Amino acid sequence: QAEDGIRDYKVTGVQTCALPISSVLNKFSHPNLQAIASSDFVSRSFSRPVDQSNPVNEVILGTTIIGQSILCGNVTPRLVENPNQATLRLFMNADFASQNKGYNRSVVLNTRGTADVVACESISLGDNGLVSLGDTGVDADLQTTIDSIEHRLKIVRKIAAKQAAKKKPQADAIGESRMENRIRGEFHQQLSQQIQQANEKLRQAMDTPVLKRLGITKPDRNSWSHTDSLALQWKVRSGTQFGADAPCPFPPDPCGLTLQVHQSVVANLLDPILAGRIIRSNEMDG
Repeated sequence: QAEDGIRDYKVTGVQTCALPISSVLNKFSHPNLQAIASSDFVSRSFSRPVDQSNPVNEVILGTTIIGQSILCGNVTPRLVENPNQATLRLFMNADFASQNKGYNRSVVLNTRGTADVVACESISLGDNGLVSLGDTGVDADLQTTIDSIEHRLKIVRKIAAKQAAKKKPQADAIGESRMENRIRGEFHQQLSQQIQQANEKLRQAMDTPVLKRLGITKPDRNSWSHTDSLALQWKVRSGTQFGADAPCPFPPDPCGLTLQVHQSVVANLLDPILAGRIIRSNEMDG
């Protein structure tokens, strides 16, 4: 703890040598706490079902379409290769179905729509917590069917059927584009809300008054991800405390969640709590 950063060390039978403290700290500067999650564990922990019902209210090529739609499926995470910070991509695979009525003057069209929907967005663990990469993508294949046309005159129904068949490809393209934009916005908004809630919990966990009162410094954090595993690493030390002298060994068969704790973590956490403390005999029982 010399102010000039130099200490003299003398070993029996060996001449005194000078070592800069920085070189010793650099040697013992590897993360000393690591959590490794397998891809199966991440998938089981963060997958969630999707079951959304929304009203339909659109105007397409002069026809007002009113109805109800439902989107059912699952959101599943997949790990992305990133050696600098943990990254995963969330995929939503869902089935879309709607039952609608189209109103064009006095003609009423009874229609239904179906689509296979795939949506995705990437999130990464940065210095301030989880963050969306804003690369939301949606792909849908909308198919619509006109079940019946209502009007009191048969000739009007025939004319309306011809016009509807003629405009159907263009109407489907417009409807598909609008549906993709709507799902893209909803998917990103819901993910942003979940990220905000997760980051708030993370801040509360790291900024607890107990840690500040005990004088425990907030640990440095980094992360990485491969397609089969994800790791979070912390360097728990402050001042001239030591970290690990080598990287955490990778488990031979990572499965579920693996937590690796170096002995320096225990020493560094106990140091500010116990250093200089006097424990009296009447306190020993406690």
